[in-house]
Amino acid sequence: PLLRALQLPDGLDAGSDGDSVNWILRELRPVAFKFHSEEHRPSRFGFIAQELERVLPNLVRSEGSNKVVVYQDIIAVLAMVAKQQQVELQDLRAQIRRLESRERQAGQ
Repeated sequence: PLLRALQLPDGLDAGSDGDSVNWILRELRPVAFKFHSEEHRPSRFGFIAQELERVLPNLVRSEGSNKVVVYQDIIAVLAMVAKQQQVELQDLRAQIRRLESRERQAGQ
């Protein structure tokens, strides 16, 4: 449900969770930055709104002439991405175990 609501670009199949999640991860570009008014403070970390808008337009809002990232919504997206990555990792581990088992059986 969340993946379908993200308004991914045309050509990406929201039904193909693995491909969509991998695309999202490849396209996100985290940055370190400082606001002009906070030059004396430590760097902050996040995303450039205009770049994020091309990847996940639902996570960016316009406030006047400015673009603003809705960071609290990114938490849900990143949790979904991590969950999908864990599913893929578990599948790969199971596949490795099956292949190792076949190899042991063939060697006996």
